[in-house]
Amino acid sequence: MPYRFTLPPQERENLDVVYAADWCETGETQAAAAEEIEQLVAAGFRVGLFHLENARHLSEYARTFSMQFQQMITSGKVTHVLADEDYYNVELVVLRQAALLQFMPKGKSLWKPRELAVIGNETPVDSEFYNIRYVPEDCAEHAAEFFGVRPVWCPEGDDVRVALDQCLPEEEISTDDFVTGFDPRRWEARRRGPGARVRSWAAGRVTPPPRGCKGRTISSGFGLPI
Repeated sequence: MPYRFTLPPQERENLDVVYAADWCETGETQAAAAEEIEQLVAAGFRVGLFHLENARHLSEYARTFSMQFQQMITSGKVTHVLADEDYYNVELVVLRQAALLQFMPKGKSLWKPRELAVIGNETPVDSEFYNIRYVPEDCAEHAAEFFGVRPVWCPEGDDVRVALDQCLPEEEISTDDFVTGFDPRRWEARRRGPGARVRSWAAGRVTPPPRGCKGRTISSGFGLPI
């Protein structure tokens, strides 16, 4: 029987970090999150996954989680968290894609995190095509309405930091850039044939464990240790 249809636990469940993203997609955002989750779980932290639909890629059909994250949930490595479950104590929510906050579901989460970090993975506006990806202040207000706390923004680079500085209060932007930890051993692939070229892709720099962001109190850099 799916966990969703079972009785709630008798005791509240404590989660150190809940990752929020569109877990039905497979891309750079999910690869980076998977790397961080693996490192946090290996370090003994309790991790949850919260799904947010990407309004840019709405589908008329039911979508399923990508295999990698479904296996994490099924194996018990992480906890699948839903907004209408009120029995979680959540220390930190890490939202891995800022644009997801632009169009949030109606209502409020029944669990409230102590802190919320939004990873600034891209600038609000695509300067080449002048495509507006998200409006930071709107996203911050939507996050506060849904999660009950305004986020701290963690830029992944100088261009994102400069853009956010023009839109948000200084105290809501991390003083450090966010760096994703990366273990190259998990991305090894066997060469196919003598003429095959080896390509390497990294979600971030080779630097375990994930170094988070500093701003208000954001628990330790993902709060390590929380």
